[in-house]
Amino acid sequence: MRTLSRLILALALCGSALAATPLYNQAGRAVAFLDDNQVIYLWNGEAVAYLDPPYSATPSVVAFSGGHMGWLDKGALRDHEGRVWGSTFPQQQLPTPLEVPKAIRQELPQKLHAQPTPRRPADQPSWAPVPLEEQLNKSKGC
Repeated sequence: MRTLSRLILALALCGSALAATPLYNQAGRAVAFLDDNQVIYLWNGEAVAYLDPPYSATPSVVAFSGGHMGWLDKGALRDHEGRVWGSTFPQQQLPTPLEVPKAIRQELPQKLHAQPTPRRPADQPSWAPVPLEEQLNKSKGC
């Protein structure tokens, strides 16, 4: 019975891992992923941000520390100036990391009081100067 429970748990973890959406940087490299619960994880399994409100047309990207990072709109992560800093679509097709620890997600940090959402600017056709991986790592200190 114990083996059966472990097998069911492993299958559940694998199933949720397959539903994750990769987040790509400007070079087309997947550096993070968005899970079914609308949480953004780094490849090492660390949760760094979430979408609020989840499943809306243009949710805000909020760091667990409370800092507002931008918005997700039509697959593009946009900063406070409307520039793209990440995407759910690769700009160039590069292989994703082989060691994707999607099933080894760390415990979610506590959500701190979120900053007020700033007014959303017009979309810009350019990429933000700060790459996706730096934005997400910086979110830990927002």
